[in-house]
Amino acid sequence: MSHPRPASAIAILLLLLATAAGADVTYKQKISGGGMGGRGASTTTSTTVISGDRSRTDDETSFGGAAHHVTRITRLDQGVIWTIVDDRKEYSETSIDELKKLAAGVDSTLDSTAIDVKQTGKKDTVNGYAADEAIASWTGPLPPSMPMDGTMHLTMDVWSSKAVPGGDEMRAFARAFALKAGMDPSSQRMGRVGRMLGHAVERVQGALAQIDGVPVSTTMTIEIKSADADGPGGPGPMSFTTELLSASTDKATVSFDLPKGYKKVESLGMGGMGGGRPDGQRPGGDGR
Repeated sequence: MSHPRPASAIAILLLLLATAAGADVTYKQKISGGGMGGRGASTTTSTTVISGDRSRTDDETSFGGAAHHVTRITRLDQGVIWTIVDDRKEYSETSIDELKKLAAGVDSTLDSTAIDVKQTGKKDTVNGYAADEAIASWTGPLPPSMPMDGTMHLTMDVWSSKAVPGGDEMRAFARAFALKAGMDPSSQRMGRVGRMLGHAVERVQGALAQIDGVPVSTTMTIEIKSADADGPGGPGPMSFTTELLSASTDKATVSFDLPKGYKKVESLGMGGMGGGRPDGQRPGGDGR
């Protein structure tokens, strides 16, 4: 059961942190993985720019033998996320308030099981950064949106570093987004997977947020087991790996506005690659 929060002094503080953070941040990631049972493999190169209460992500995704380019602009100041497909000169618009309503409507039974977070003590240089490893795992019932009854086991193996440029700004924006939308921005990339399993992923991500640093390598594995012993087992494991390729605090030079002359549509279909991030909040990624 959720309880109403007192007046938003904390909300105001977090939004001020996001908008007052000193530097702009640009970071590049590579997200790769396969769908359930290894089907639907994709690779996405993602470039995200954060400037105060605005962010822009440009995804180049290779999927099904074809390349797709999708841009997602998040405007916390306007309460919207725009998903843009330049090839078609089209865009869709999602209200952040709508995302929060969706997040608030998830099945509460997913909150009844514990998440195990273990800092392994391992240290290594990962993608050029001194990093520490942590592993989070969760097992619980499948959400009602899944087409079967059963259980899901989710594991995230994360290497995090305190040495990533712009880490404070990344965390401030993520906190401000989570406060307004009720979910982590990366969840948008998971598309249909995110809509089905997003709350479980959110819970694990939230537990890992206690750990200092910015993730420089994350491997997420989801295994599903059907409750029907005589039926087909689960669809097989699904795994996604996200690697931080680069990060800088250079001044942003990209636009955070809608291109002129583009047509607004209700859905971008496959051209939006799930762009419905949320995460369309990610990827395969979020896949969003």
